[in-house]
Amino acid sequence: MGLIAEKENKLDSTLYFFDKGLKLAKEKNDDAWTGIISGNIGYVQYLKKNYPIAKKLLLNDFKTGLKTRQIESAIGSGTFLVHIALEENNLTIIPSYFKILDSLIHLTRAPTSNMRYYLSKSLYLQQLGNYKEALACQDKYIAYRDTSIKRYNQASLQNTIFQIQFEKQKTKDIYTKEHLKRRSLLYNMVILTLIIILLALFIVFLIWRKSKTRKQKILQLRNENMQMQLDKHWQELKHILKNIMKQNDIIQNLRSEISSRDNGEVSEEVREKLQEQIESLTLITENDLFEFSEMFDKIHPGFVSRMMEQFPDLTSSEIRLAMIIRLKLDRQAAAKILCVTEETVRKANFRLRKKLNINGINELYQFILNF
Repeated sequence: MGLIAEKENKLDSTLYFFDKGLKLAKEKNDDAWTGIISGNIGYVQYLKKNYPIAKKLLLNDFKTGLKTRQIESAIGSGTFLVHIALEENNLTIIPSYFKILDSLIHLTRAPTSNMRYYLSKSLYLQQLGNYKEALACQDKYIAYRDTSIKRYNQASLQNTIFQIQFEKQKTKDIYTKEHLKRRSLLYNMVILTLIIILLALFIVFLIWRKSKTRKQKILQLRNENMQMQLDKHWQELKHILKNIMKQNDIIQNLRSEISSRDNGEVSEEVREKLQEQIESLTLITENDLFEFSEMFDKIHPGFVSRMMEQFPDLTSSEIRLAMIIRLKLDRQAAAKILCVTEETVRKANFRLRKKLNINGINELYQFILNF
């Protein structure tokens, strides 16, 4: 930091940082760095023209450099001591400095050390009036100065290239970091979106399953209710059929009684009463048949209307016979319901098959059951 402040000509800041560095070097008992930093502080004091302080510090660096073989540091401090002696017009001490400097200069090829050496020697020789040798030293000073400037420029160029590469890498790192940040943000957004979509799908699934369960329950309840209604209708239908068959049995018995007494043994009055009973029971049976038709339509809705629509020439008795077949009742039950003989039922089946264009009795049953 002290060297940077020195290049910026901030001498007070330079002394501040060099003083801190000197303190650390002394705490660590590092003679080499103590001498080097002392020389740097002495050079700053020289620039500020504080010659007594500068001379003391430069002399310390000069001796330490010789002791620790820090050749360049010793040459630098020695040349500044020459400059101070020239400023103070103390020419008697300068030969002792150059005696040591002359022995050191051939040990280094550093342009800066050689430049300082030949500059101080050129100024000293000019002071002595030896202009020829002073000019020769001046030429060497210029040569080393140009070399130093060239090296400095090369170093500056390298430093500039380094700075450019550093800034480029820094920019690249920032871009990479931002890219990774954006990529991470995009990744997080995608994950969040997927989570939201999955959550929404899960909620939709739950709603759908709940709705489906509710519909299934409603359908189940509806089916159970329908089955209950169907069972109820069946029970009512069975009751109706039982009443019809019972009443038809009574009618048949009454007719048989009338027929058995046709020989004149029964008075006309008795005959009329029996006929009135038959007619009364017939009316009741007709009403039961009507209820039977209504109840049948509840169990097998649309059957009768379809039969009448597709086969309009069927009689009401034939329709009733088809209804009895659909209920899977045998010929005997059909005869009791229709109040006819089984032979009459057989003949009715034949006529029904003929109108439906069906050959066998089994085919008739199958047709009606699937109709």
